[in-house]
Amino acid sequence: MLETALQGVMVVDGQGTLAATNARQIYDAATKIAVRDGRLPTLEDLTTPDENGRVELETDLQDPWG
Repeated sequence: MLETALQGVMVVDGQGTLAATNARQIYDAATKIAVRDGRLPTLEDLTTPDENGRVELETDLQDPWG
């Protein structure tokens, strides 16, 4: 569903490019967890370090509009 939405995004400026990049990073991290665990992840799943101290989604995504 999100994949289809991302394919239809038309980027018109630098802010749009950053927003699309952020959305893609969230989508990729969520997909990785969904495939691994067989369920959709929560925001906590995406940002909590695993046993190796690695997180799927860094929480320092930049706000494209400020």
